[in-house]
Amino acid sequence: MAEARENGHDAPKHVVAVDGSVNSVVAFDHACDNLPKDARLVVVSGKRGAGDAQEAERDWNATMARFRSRCQFKNRECEFEAVVFNNTTALAKGIEKVAVEKDAVSIVVGSRGLSSTQGLFMGSVSSAVLYAADRPVTVVKK
Repeated sequence: MAEARENGHDAPKHVVAVDGSVNSVVAFDHACDNLPKDARLVVVSGKRGAGDAQEAERDWNATMARFRSRCQFKNRECEFEAVVFNNTTALAKGIEKVAVEKDAVSIVVGSRGLSSTQGLFMGSVSSAVLYAADRPVTVVKK
């Protein structure tokens, strides 16, 4: 790692997908507590593409403010990205796209603990990310 920095490369990045739920906070805290201290976290949250754009923007800003505070509290370097989506598949692909663009080492997501049947009907983002990702994914259960 020190060699990479001497050559002008950034610290490794890890994408952490959040939505403001308790499970995403648990996933974020897991990333902060278990990833290398020099790792940079790319905090990604979805922004609904359908409906009231101003409401979607307010919701996203509120979620990001909460995680900006957690980054400071956990003494972590973080950057923030939005993924516009209309369904679970689009959100998962957007999370993976950010991971590719940021050259992230891994992706961390929370799990709502849905059964496979519930996930099929309600949309499991963590399952969709596992399917879409071309890099390691950590699914954190509460």
